[in-house]
This record gives sequence, C-alpha cells and structure tokens, in this order.
Amino acid sequence: MDALFFPVVLLLLLFVAIVKSPRFKGFIGEVYVSKGLEKLAEEGGMHLFDDVTLPVKDGTTQIDHVLISRSGVFVIETKNMSGWIFGAERQSHWTQVLYKKKTKFQNPLRQNYKHIKAIEDCLGVDGSKVHGVIVFVGGAVPKTEFPPSVHWRRNSMLNFLKSPRQVVLTESEVEALCQALEGRRFERGLRTTQQHIKNVRAARIVSQASTDGCPRCGSAMVERRSKKTGDVFLGCTNFPKCRGTRKVETPKVVAFSRQQ
Repeated sequence: MDALFFPVVLLLLLFVAIVKSPRFKGFIGEVYVSKGLEKLAEEGGMHLFDDVTLPVKDGTTQIDHVLISRSGVFVIETKNMSGWIFGAERQSHWTQVLYKKKTKFQNPLRQNYKHIKAIEDCLGVDGSKVHGVIVFVGGAVPKTEFPPSVHWRRNSMLNFLKSPRQVVLTESEVEALCQALEGRRFERGLRTTQQHIKNVRAARIVSQASTDGCPRCGSAMVERRSKKTGDVFLGCTNFPKCRGTRKVETPKVVAFSRQQ
C-alpha cells in the first residue's frame, strides 16, 4: 500500500497543477465559448473558425475564434477569469483582484487589435468590416467602465453577435473570405502551437532588448518621480510585480557650425 501511496499522491498533485494552470483554464474557456458560437453559426448561416494561427511580421499570432457572416468578420478573444477586473480602454495592462491578490495581465483589447490587423492583412478585407469582441467567462466582475465590445458572459456575447445589423458582405464574398482564411492559417495541432510559443518567446526577448520596453519583462514603461530625490525615471507598468526601471535620457545638445 505504501508503494502505491506516493505515486498516487504525485499524480493527484500533477493533475491539480494542470487544472489550475492558466493554459488549461484558457483552453476550457475557449471550448465553452466555441460551443456557443458553433450553435449560433449553425442557426444563423455563419462560418466559425477556432484556434486560428496566422503569419505576421514578427512571427505568428493565434486567434481564439473567427466568425464570418454577411454582417462582417468578428475576431473574438476569450478570457477565462474570475475575481474583480479593473482597467481602461487605453491602458496597456488590466488588473485582476482575486482573494486580495492583484495580478496584471495584458489589455485584451490591445491583444485583439493585433489579431484584427492580421485578419485584415491575410484576408485583404476592409477594416470597417472587421469587428473585435472580448468575452470573459469564469465569473469575472467588471469594477470599472469598459467599452461595449467587452462582454462578461457568454450569452451576452452571443446576443450581441446575433442582433440585427447591416449587411456588408455578399454570399460570394463570405465564401471567398472563408477559403482565404483556410488557405492562410497554419494547420491546427501541437506542432503549430509549439512553434507559436517559440515565436512569442523570441518576440519577448527582442522586446526586452528594446530601449522602449522594461529591461526585465519587456512591458511598457511609464514616467515616475522618486519620492526621495525628486528625479524622474521610467518604471514598469507591471509594478509592483515587476520592479524594472530605466533612466530618463537627457536630450543631447547638438552643436551646429555656421557655414561661412
């Protein structure tokens, strides 16, 4: 019995770790949203594409869901999160507060903007016909004002997508966009996911090396002032989780010689 006890405990601990991991939670959230979108697509004559990986200038980008209909192309980003959510449309990062613990995460509106541009470039579709949608599942509660494109329940998002709106694409255009997306996307599977993760890590390294990003995590920097010295410096937007700083470079005065 003792010989089996420790292996069983280790397996249970491993299972719990996997279930609680952000990647697994994200996968479950995407499956939950996909089921709702699948039913909507069948009823409304729409076309659903899940887990779409497309080429971009700095590697690849991975889109949770793309819904194509005569009303346009909807690029959907899923977040499986709980707790209180604080943020603003133009902030680089939003904040999750769960059991008094604060966690910063990338503003999904900015994240989805890259997805939208990838769709526009790959499909050659006009930007006015592409719409970004963010949906939170998992019980997250908004604590600040968010744009109407951010939804806090799956049903809210589904009601938004099936609400009557202007027709902007013909049937033949919809079919052409679907064929183009199938032709440009990478094949779904473990290999594509692994390569995408490598691309993200490589891009992060480049960002960390950039003078515009935090030297520790690569995130955006904001101007702050030292309480002790009064000196201005750049601090990481992920503070206090990340304490990366950068000096504010004093502009150099360039002397010009007058031409005689």
